[in-house]
Amino acid sequence: MENQANQAKKNLLSLGQMYTSKIEDEEFYESLVTDEDIRGRSLLKIITDFDFEPLMDEDDPKAESIMISIYQGKETTECDGNIKGYSSIYHILTTKPRVLIGDKFRWTDFLKNW
Repeated sequence: MENQANQAKKNLLSLGQMYTSKIEDEEFYESLVTDEDIRGRSLLKIITDFDFEPLMDEDDPKAESIMISIYQGKETTECDGNIKGYSSIYHILTTKPRVLIGDKFRWTDFLKNW
């Protein structure tokens, strides 16, 4: 049974790679990857949850472009050059979290679990 599941996963991965290699329009590719299923999961979420990362191969310029866009943000081109406007990491580190777990928050606990 496990062997059949692994074979089905390989077949799905192969089909996905064949399909994405045929897509040339980056806007269509982005809409495909960010579109959601009936459970509200984007294709990108499904790819990461079920170990289909080869579909977002670094050698594929369309996939790389989307990943850069996600990391940097769509408004990056409107940035005035200031690190606060450009860096997603800077924003994550300097923005207060909405909900803290427990009575006291320690950065070391956060970093250990990250």
